Amino acid sequence: MLKQYATENGNQAATGEARVSLFWWAIMAQSQKEALADYWLRDRGLVTYFPHEKVKPSWKAKRCYDADGNYIGASKTLSELRTRRAFIPSYLFVEARVDQLASINDSIGVSSVVYAPGGEPFPIPREVMALLMERLGMNGQIHAHLPPKQKFEGKPGDQVRGKEGWKHWNFLGTITSICGDRVKVNLLMLGAVREWDVPAESLDLVERFDEVG
Repeated sequence: MLKQYATENGNQAATGEARVSLFWWAIMAQSQKEALADYWLRDRGLVTYFPHEKVKPSWKAKRCYDADGNYIGASKTLSELRTRRAFIPSYLFVEARVDQLASINDSIGVSSVVYAPGGEPFPIPREVMALLMERLGMNGQIHAHLPPKQKFEGKPGDQVRGKEGWKHWNFLGTITSICGDRVKVNLLMLGAVREWDVPAESLDLVERFDEVG
């Protein structure tokens, strides 16, 4: 959706004289790490725009299960990422020079700067950002209530697929255990099976274990 706003600014941003100019860029964050990416980009002195809803942090117990689905206990965690919930899942915006894009790609929580086809720099027109800020608020905090997240229905043995936005999206895997909203998944990659600890929201349920065969 963001790419439909390409203008002549894209060509300008790719030229040498534009390297000293500031442009707005769309950033794809790693799965469920939009707030983390925003924090580290701002910590580096960059101006960001992160549409989000403020969520009250709270301690909560997580029920943990082993590979056989047996309850093995509970643990408590406080996730700071949940204090700000992304309004546009996986995306935020940053104002930066073209020559800063490579370092932004390497920033904590960032998956990639959104480029045009062919890997060319792809700035967001300022009039689009101005309209976005006008509608959502200058500080990006949304006061409207967002719909609750859907409960993950998977269990150990089920087949899952990584959602777009996760670094291993579209890979198929098997759930080995579940602990609260974290899921351990075995993925077959480059001929070897590796176990990954993944947020449940990064996975789509493909096939249930009791339905196989």
